[in-house]
Order: sequence, then C-alpha cells, then structure tokens
Amino acid sequence: MDDTGPTATPVDRLAALAAAVSALRLEVEQLRAERAAPVAPAPSAHPRTPPESRPSATPWTPPAPRVASTRPRTESLDFERIVGRYGTIAVATIAILLGVGAFLQWAIARQLLGPEVRVALGAVVALVLAGLGVRLRRRGSARFGNMLLAIALAVLHLVAWAAGPNLHLVSSVAALAFAAATSAALAALAVVEQEEFLFAIGVGGALLAPFVTSEGTGSIPTLLVYGFIVSTAAIAVIRVPAWGSSRFLLSAFVGAYVAAAFDGFGPTALPADLRMPSVFVLAVALSAIVLGEPAGRRALTRGLLSLMVLSLLAGGSRSGAQWDLVILSLFGTLALHALRRRAEVTPEGGADTAFDVVLLPLAFLLAAVLALDAPASTEGALVSGIWVALAGLFVVVAPESQRGWHLTVLWTALELAILLGFHDRVVPLVLASAALAAAVSVTLERLKKLELLIPLGLALAAATWRSNDLLSSRAAYEYTPFLTLASLAALGTVVAWSAFSRLAPAALFGDRTTADAWSGRPEVALVQSAGAIAFLLWGREELGHAYSRDLSTFLLISFYAASGVAAIGIGRARALPGLRQAGLLLALFAAGKAVLQTSDLGSIGLRVGSYLVVGVFLLGVGYWYRATATDRSQPA
Repeated sequence: MDDTGPTATPVDRLAALAAAVSALRLEVEQLRAERAAPVAPAPSAHPRTPPESRPSATPWTPPAPRVASTRPRTESLDFERIVGRYGTIAVATIAILLGVGAFLQWAIARQLLGPEVRVALGAVVALVLAGLGVRLRRRGSARFGNMLLAIALAVLHLVAWAAGPNLHLVSSVAALAFAAATSAALAALAVVEQEEFLFAIGVGGALLAPFVTSEGTGSIPTLLVYGFIVSTAAIAVIRVPAWGSSRFLLSAFVGAYVAAAFDGFGPTALPADLRMPSVFVLAVALSAIVLGEPAGRRALTRGLLSLMVLSLLAGGSRSGAQWDLVILSLFGTLALHALRRRAEVTPEGGADTAFDVVLLPLAFLLAAVLALDAPASTEGALVSGIWVALAGLFVVVAPESQRGWHLTVLWTALELAILLGFHDRVVPLVLASAALAAAVSVTLERLKKLELLIPLGLALAAATWRSNDLLSSRAAYEYTPFLTLASLAALGTVVAWSAFSRLAPAALFGDRTTADAWSGRPEVALVQSAGAIAFLLWGREELGHAYSRDLSTFLLISFYAASGVAAIGIGRARALPGLRQAGLLLALFAAGKAVLQTSDLGSIGLRVGSYLVVGVFLLGVGYWYRATATDRSQPA
C-alpha cells in the first residue's frame, strides 16, 4: 500500500514523511563521517607537495581533523558562582519565609485565618516545596532539589510545632511522631539515592524533633531512649565510608542530648539520675561497635567514648561516692578494648594509637577516681588497682605490638594507686614510687618501648618531689645526715634515677652509648649523668644544714672533692670523657669553695682540714692528668 497515494490518510502521509527525513539524516551523518576520516593519497609517479614543503624530502600529509574533547570541564567555584549558586538560594528562602510570615501575621491579626487553616497552609507549602525538590532531582538538578527538600523538612517541623505545643491541635506525642516520621523518610530517601547531605538533614531533623515539639515538661529518660533509637538506626544505615560529616553530626547531637539531660535534671539531681547520660552514650557507642560501618567505626566510637568521659566527669562533680559511675567508667574502658578486638578482624585494622589505647583508658580511670567522695584514700587506690588488673590482663592476651601500650596503662595506674593509697604517708609513697620507676626502667631497657617513658616520668617526678619535701622539712642543724627517714626516702629516689641513667640510654639512643656518644651527643651524656646529678643534689641537701654552719661547710667541701675524684676515676675506667670532665670541674669547684668560704670558719681545725682535703684530692687528680708520654697514649 502506498502511503503517499491519493487514498492515503493524513496520518499515513506524516509517517512516510518522518521515515524519509530519518533516511535523509542517516545519509548526511554518513557523509560527514567520510569527510572527517583522513584520506590516503593516491599513488602517483610525481606526488605533488605543498609549496612550503618542497625543499624537504618528507612527503606532506593533510592535518588530522580536530576532534572535540569528551572530557567534562571542571567547573571552578569562584566568588560569583558561590553567590549565584548558594547565596541566591539562601536569600530567596529568607525572603519567601518573611513574605509568608508577614502575610500570616496580617491575616491572623485580622482573624482571617484560624489555627487549623494556618497549620494546613504550612503543610501545603511544605508539600509543594517537597514536590518541586523531587521533580528537580529527577530532571538532573539534584543539588537544588536537595535544598528544597531540606527547606520542606524545616517547614514540616514548624508545622508540627505549631500543631502540637503551640496551638494544641494535636498532642505533643503525635507532633513528635509526625516530625520524626518525615525526617526518617528523608533519611531513607538519602540512603537510597546515596546523598549524604539529605541523610544528614534527615537524621538531624529526627534528632531535633523532640526539642521542636517539646513543651518544656518532657521526660529525660524518654528523650534519651528516643535518641538512642534514632542514633542506632542512623549508625546501622550509614554504610558509606566517606560519610564522615554525618558521623560527626551524629556525635554532636549525642552531645546535645547529654547536655539537655544534665540541664533537665537540674542541680538537685539524684545520684541515679546522674548516671543516665553516661549510660546513654555508652549504649550508642556499643551500637557503633556492633553495627557501625567498619571504616568509620573507630572514629565514631572514639568520639562517643570521649563524650562519655565528659559526662562521667560532669556527673561525678555533682555528687560524691558515685560507685555507679566507677562501674560505668570500667565498662567504657572495656568498650575501648572491644573496639580494638573488633578492629583486628575488619578492614580498619590499623596501628596502635596513644589516644584510644592509653589516653582514653586513663581518662576513664581519672573519671572513676574523681567520682569518689574521697579520691585520695584506700578506695581511690582500690579503683586504680582495678585498672592495673585489667591492663595486666591485656598485657597477657594482647598482641606483641600492643603490649607496650598496655604496660604504660598498667604502670601509670599503679603509680596513681601509690599516690592515692599513701597520700598521707610520704616515706612509703616515695619508696614505692622509686621502686616502680626502677622496675619501669628495667622494662624500658628490655622492650625498647618509648611509651613507657610516661609512667617512668610520673614515678620519678613523684619520688623526687616528695623526697625533696621531706629533706627540706627537717630543722636546720638538728638532724644526723644520711640517717633519717627522709634520707632513706631520698636514697630510694637516687637509686631510681641511677637505674634510669644506667638502663634508659639503650632504649632512647640505641646500644652505642660509649665514649663517642658522650663526646658527640650531649643528650646521651645528660641521661647517663642523671643518677650522678641526683646523688650530688641529695648529698648537698643532707650536708648543707648538718650539725652546724662550720661543720656543714667542711663536709660539703669534702663531699664535692671526693665526688669529683670519684667521677674522674669512673670516667677513666669506663672511657667516658664527659664524666671525667664533669669530675674535674667538681673538684675545682670544691677548691674554690674552700678558698672563698673556709676563711670565715671559726674553727681553725675545720679551716685547715678543708684546705688539706681539697689539696690531697687535687694532688690525686693531678697525678691522673700527669703529662707523660705513657699517659698521653691512654684515653684522656
């Protein structure tokens, strides 16, 4: 049948015309493709070349056709584009809301709109905005459509607030359910479309709904249960590792719920109330450990447990003797270790970090101790002992790479137990701290774990500080040097410093801590001389106010001279030039002290004895430094 004949209908003729146009378009496209393809030159005995190419022997070929690049051009966001893309939307949104608000205010003032009509108009505006947002997203303008959906959700929250707490058209529970449901719907859409911005808006709206629809008389436990449900649902559906902003927003809202809980309980809260915020944060953290996306689980749980520490400190500061908070602190520490155990079998794995292996467990320990009515007591030492036992357990079961960190927690908790248990018995405190410092020095030398410097420094500082208090508290010239309880405590401190100076350099600087290290690395010399410096300071404190002023001067001069000669002898024996040089300076200092101070001594015997002691020791030094050919061949 001929579609173009006289009997053809208009529809048939239009179809034939369309087919002809399609065939013609196909032929045109084929011709364009043939012209665009390079044409090989025809073989000729005398090939012609362009004039500009005739001097060259290379045959001329036509240039290749220019093909348009298919790579998408990156769009630079300059100030103009930022203002045009985002600023106009923000200003337009504000202008529209102000216009609608002005109209509603005018209508309400003239009693033209009742409560039901106002709520209905708000709902209609929200639905229109949501419909436009969905339509724009389908047409390719996803970013602009997301903005409209976010504005629609905000309007729906205002509608819920107006219908519930403001106008009491529905109950506050119903308003909350409506706001939460709309927010959850937006979050579900975001999960399907893989849009983090929409997801953050939806989750944020759901967590904000109780505050929007509240009349100020809500139940704090109910609020925390609602927050836990929404947070757990959000954690379960976040499966995109790159959605870090949503996890951060979730942590921020959990913090807002904790702050609202403490504010709602007020200053007269019962002890049972003060543990609710910590329980809430711990429950959300456990949800993150169990349900969280592996790549983002660790960072989210860290943030939540850090927030738990703050809530424990806030709860403990309001009321003492909170053993419930101590137990919660223990659970928080166990949650940290559960996170690390779970991280070992997930892609996030990773190396140890001081934050979640050392700092956070010790922060939980501090929160547990401060929750007690009297932290510096036997109870405080007992609480610290629990962390010592827990860290000891993980030292045994943890991998080799993590044992140094767990030993750091163990020794630090043990030092805290010593400080709290012996706070009013200084001599046992100093001796126990010194013994712990010596033990940590041995561990440091064997394991070469530099993180052990944390408990080592704490123990040495505590022993030095408290032993110095004991020595300085004695009455001048009314004690026997080196034979008091303070002297015993100071001796323990000196032994601890000596162990540090003997064992620590191998871990800090390697095994090459011999004469070349002394001469070329002053930091090595400082560490290795720490024990000798502690001994000198102890002797000065013991002899500086012994018996009487004249006798103490004589004893100090003799002590410095003998110590200097001993340092020279040890330096010669161990080939340590730095120690020999320090001993020489000390011997000369003793001589100068004898010359300047002994002339004022009332006792001629002590005056002569000081000169003789210094002279004899310096003669020995001179013998060691005698300038003979034999001695020059020996190390100086």
